[in-house]
Amino acid sequence: MSENTSDNLDKNESALPKDKVISGDGRKPLASMLFQVRRTFYYAFGITFLIDMLSLAPMLYMESVFDRVLSTQNGTTLVSLTVIVALFILFWSSLEWIRSRMMVRLSLRIDWDLSADVFDASFRRYIGRKNVNVHQMMGDLVSLRDFFTGHGVLDLMDAPFGIIFIVFGLFIHPFLAMFIVFILILHVTLSYFTKQITSPILKEASQANTESIRVASNSLRNAEASLALGMLSSIRNRWYQQHRLYLQNQANASEATGLMGGLSGFIMKIVPTLQMALAATLSITGAITGGQVIAASMLISKATSPLQN
Repeated sequence: MSENTSDNLDKNESALPKDKVISGDGRKPLASMLFQVRRTFYYAFGITFLIDMLSLAPMLYMESVFDRVLSTQNGTTLVSLTVIVALFILFWSSLEWIRSRMMVRLSLRIDWDLSADVFDASFRRYIGRKNVNVHQMMGDLVSLRDFFTGHGVLDLMDAPFGIIFIVFGLFIHPFLAMFIVFILILHVTLSYFTKQITSPILKEASQANTESIRVASNSLRNAEASLALGMLSSIRNRWYQQHRLYLQNQANASEATGLMGGLSGFIMKIVPTLQMALAATLSITGAITGGQVIAASMLISKATSPLQN
């Protein structure tokens, strides 16, 4: 009986559609889809470059107000600078809206084109391997769609342009550029170690959770017979072992994330103080002006913002 059941499962699995390869390029569906929409990513990347360049406008405005307007008491200059910066900010906001719309349309296309493949793959794997969380696999597609419309992909696009702020800081003073590089390296290092510590634990927790759900689902199929035969306690103990393992791994991952998150939070809180202290020190020594102190503070905050989200 078991051999016949196994043969039937093999036949059913072979009858299901295999992983689709698009246009014979040897790519998986997700890789092929991303390759097809690569032009959209290029446009979004170019818009991100313009946005980051325009984000320098408020910094230059603050520097000009402190160094030129306040010293000369010239109201005409203030009005002119304000109007110009307002136009830059309007253009900046328009580009952000355009980029947001592009990413929303992109995420919808990815969902539309991949949902059938994800459904087929989850259905096929569930027949071959019962310990598959179909809901999680379908939820992963939703998470992917949300990733393209959230801060994640935008921060990835912003990150390479951090070099712009480093160069701009170098023009103000080399120490500012060095400080920006140090903070960026520190953030990347902390993020790397956080992932290295928590990823294996979260993977084990996910596997244990999937197994506990499978045990509970299989038990419900024969609930009346199991209850009549007095097997409820043994079934419950089997489920509870997997659920307990899931809770332990989840707690360990949360504690590790909390520790690293606390360290990252301390750095995020102390950086504004340190950057202002550095800029003020350079101003006291006459290396930079008072307006450049404000610009430097804004510059460092902007340079590190993609890593802080």
